[in-house]
Amino acid sequence: MNIIHQALDFVQRLLHPDDPRRCPRCKKGMTRKNGTREVTIRGLDAVRKERHQNWWCHLCQKSYYVPDPGGEKYARYPQESE
Repeated sequence: MNIIHQALDFVQRLLHPDDPRRCPRCKKGMTRKNGTREVTIRGLDAVRKERHQNWWCHLCQKSYYVPDPGGEKYARYPQESE
């Protein structure tokens, strides 16, 4: 994949973010919610726990997790808001 294709792919992902109801493996919409999982987020002054949604694909027969689009990849600490 050359740099032009990478740039076009990047723009498409910005304009049309992935739908969490679509399976990332088969790209089909035959999914359902499959419970939640607990995630620990370490802040500068405290540790908090959040629940994240899991999804199940009926075609792949596997579960998957869609990360929060607002969260930064590889971020160590969340921004503290007051």
